[in-house]
Amino acid sequence: VRSGFFKVLIAQQELEYAKALAQLSEESYQAQIDRVASGESAAYEPLQLRVNAVQAANAVVRTTNELNSAWRQLAAAMGQPQLARHRLTGNLEASVASVSYDTAVAVLQRHSDLQAATARIAGARAQLQYEEARATPNLMFGAVLQHDVTSPESDFSANLMLSSEFPVFNRNQGNIRAAHAGLVRAKEEYAAVQNRLLSELAERYGRYETGRVVSASYRRDVV
Repeated sequence: VRSGFFKVLIAQQELEYAKALAQLSEESYQAQIDRVASGESAAYEPLQLRVNAVQAANAVVRTTNELNSAWRQLAAAMGQPQLARHRLTGNLEASVASVSYDTAVAVLQRHSDLQAATARIAGARAQLQYEEARATPNLMFGAVLQHDVTSPESDFSANLMLSSEFPVFNRNQGNIRAAHAGLVRAKEEYAAVQNRLLSELAERYGRYETGRVVSASYRRDVV
């Protein structure tokens, strides 16, 4: 939503500039036509101004469509695709805050992709612990108290049962190895996700730093 908001602000300003340039180009062309009519200029001299005026008018059409597109994207991001377009207020000339690369990397550690990869590692570690625990035999204990009302003596009897499996050859080695491999794979996936995000951050941080410095230069030295 924030990105779409500034995209609309930029499109609004571009449209204003395009309209102003189109008006200036048309007025310059008409002024040159008047000079030709009064004999002060040759007939061919307004031709270049005419081309500029047409190009400026086409730029108004292009920037209008870009503004409409930016608005529709913003409305969709807000979950209100039918929202009618209206003018947004904001300041595009405000200085952009400087963020160091180390700070950006620290923020990146909270990325949802890394959090999901961390959860997969925890799940794989728990699975390995479970498979390792299955190699230890479980003791099964049972107790039964019976009352036989069908006999003349109305006997009572009690039974105790204790059982266990004693693995000799099958120590759950296959499942343990598979779970260990799953843990290694989850750790490698975390590293792969982190490397991908760092690669994306490096490219985007470069564009951010360039844009920040260049915009400050334009604001200070040109505007």
